[in-house]
Amino acid sequence: MGYRSDLRVITTKEGLRQIKDFLNNKIEEIGFNLMDYLVVDKEVKDIAYIGWKRLNVKETDTIELALYELEEKDISYGYCCIGESLEDITEMNYISDNKKDDLPNISYIRDFDENDMEQQLNKYVNSTKETIEF
Repeated sequence: MGYRSDLRVITTKEGLRQIKDFLNNKIEEIGFNLMDYLVVDKEVKDIAYIGWKRLNVKETDTIELALYELEEKDISYGYCCIGESLEDITEMNYISDNKKDDLPNISYIRDFDENDMEQQLNKYVNSTKETIEF
């Protein structure tokens, strides 16, 4: 199945239009339109926030290529890619020199799974080891 990543991009509405155009031109190469698989798609004033889940390396690389085109066209963006490995987080930002677009930073967290820990620790309830209470 391969390595998978979750991605988020924040840009201007013009940046979103450019990304859509770029990805439309990659449909034949990828086999589908990545814009059809957004899990996040929000627009507020001139800001667009989009995202995908579980993209493979080729799909992730294609989106990054679209972002490099935004830089060439001097369009601001923020990007965050969270891979399967805990330490695999990539962030990229570009701020237009001409427009000084005010884009929020992409917010992300990695969290502890307390439910899973409780299930694992419950295995020790009947053992001779000391139990831990939350």
